[in-house]
Amino acid sequence: MSIRMWDGKPHTFKSVWLGNLAEFEKAINGYMEWMNGDIGLYNSLSLKIDLTLPNYFGRERRIKIQDQMKVIRSFLIDVERMMNDSSYQEYDDETGKAIPYRLSVQALDVPLTNDAKNYNALFKELERNLDLLNKFRDDNASD
Repeated sequence: MSIRMWDGKPHTFKSVWLGNLAEFEKAINGYMEWMNGDIGLYNSLSLKIDLTLPNYFGRERRIKIQDQMKVIRSFLIDVERMMNDSSYQEYDDETGKAIPYRLSVQALDVPLTNDAKNYNALFKELERNLDLLNKFRDDNASD
């Protein structure tokens, strides 16, 4: 996933925000499909973000962004719970004993003020969550 950073210009925010959310949604849903098919961690989880946003900064846009973030947080919590509660386990190469997998996603607790620093920090947290899931996939992909 290629996260775009926001340059702080109000007229570019909407395209960066919605582009990043669309990319995140596509990447995370692809990951969930991989879990179903490759490692047999069957799930019906699918992230669906309402990819609309009012044109101008204001109360409506802020509420919409907060709603979108609630959907993402809730979804990531569900993924974390599903993986940590599953019977899927890694094995220690030296001892051969099972090690329960423990996934811990970022909280996404970035204040959503209208400046590029905070939004870019949020984009980086979304990317870190995907990197964590991708590392799990890379470590456990079938040959």
